Amino acid sequence: MPQKVKDRAEVIRLNAHGWYVEKIAAHFDWDKQTVRDVLHKWRKQGLEGLWELPGRGLKPKWKEEDIVFLEECLRIESDQLLLPRDQWYNLLARDD
Repeated sequence: MPQKVKDRAEVIRLNAHGWYVEKIAAHFDWDKQTVRDVLHKWRKQGLEGLWELPGRGLKPKWKEEDIVFLEECLRIESDQLLLPRDQWYNLLARDD
């Protein structure tokens, strides 16, 4: 799964846990409008809004491991949200 998609999924998760746009933007070192764009696409397009739209040709399809990753993101306890991003991804990668 592309890193941009993982980052967008994390933006949505943090927002769902009460983080404001400004705090999310600072966490990712993004512009506030970029965070707003991600949240707007999520509300309007759902999961498809997380992906980059390529030019012409077939659109990307969700793979099983993509769905599993997103479900795992939603499973993580809220007290672990404050971990640095690399530790958060390491947490996702471990086998329970």
